[in-house]
Amino acid sequence: MENKDPRAGHRKRLRERYLATGFDGFAPHEVLELVLQAAIPRQDTKKIAYELIDKFGNINNVFNASVEELAACKGIGEGSAVWLHLIMDTVRYCDKQKTRNTKTLRTSSEFGEYAVSLLSHLPEETFYAIALDASCNIVRCENMGSGNSSEVLVNLRQLATLAIKHNASAVVLAHNHPSGILEASFEDIKFTQKVKDVLSTLGIMLLDHIVVSDGEYISFGAKGFI
Repeated sequence: MENKDPRAGHRKRLRERYLATGFDGFAPHEVLELVLQAAIPRQDTKKIAYELIDKFGNINNVFNASVEELAACKGIGEGSAVWLHLIMDTVRYCDKQKTRNTKTLRTSSEFGEYAVSLLSHLPEETFYAIALDASCNIVRCENMGSGNSSEVLVNLRQLATLAIKHNASAVVLAHNHPSGILEASFEDIKFTQKVKDVLSTLGIMLLDHIVVSDGEYISFGAKGFI
C-alpha cells in the first residue's frame, strides 16, 4: 500500500487557499508557513512557523530578524534564514524603486504616501529629510538617523547642511512610530518648530512633517502644527 505523506495534502490546500483568496483569512502563522514551504520542502513548516512567531513575538519581527538570529532557531538553516530575511529586503527594495518614480511632491497626501513607502516596513524609528526644489521636485531624500529608542535624535546642523548642499527651496520631514501609535507627541511638535525656525533663517520653507505607523500617516501641516 502506498504510504502518502499527509503533509503534502495540507501544503497543497494551503497553496490553493492562497491562489483563490490571497492572504485574506490567513492567520499570521499560516502566512509564514506558506512562505517557509519554498525553503523547507520536507519538514512540518506549520510547527516551525508557530515556534518562530512565539520566539520573535509576531510575524513582522520574524521577517525583520537578522540572518544570524533566524539561523539559530530550530528547523531553520542558513538557507532558510536568508530566504526569510530576503522577503522584507525585497519589499523595501520595491518600495524604493516605486518612490524613485515620484519626482514631484506638492500636497500633504503626496508627502504622506511617499513617507509611507519609505518608512512603513522599518522596525526601528527612523527619520528622513526630503529636500525639494522650487518646483517641488525631490532633489534629495536622506535617512537622518534611526534607532530603537522612542526618540531619534536628529542633528539640526546636519539637516540644514543637507538642505543648503542640495539648494533646496523647501523640506519635508518624515519619521515612523514602530509602536503603532499614530499621534504627534509633544517632542515631535517641539522639534518640528525648531527645524522650521532654523530653515526659515536660511530662506527655506518647512512644508510638512509626516508621522507614519502601520501603513498610515498623519500630516503636521494638515493638523495645523506647522
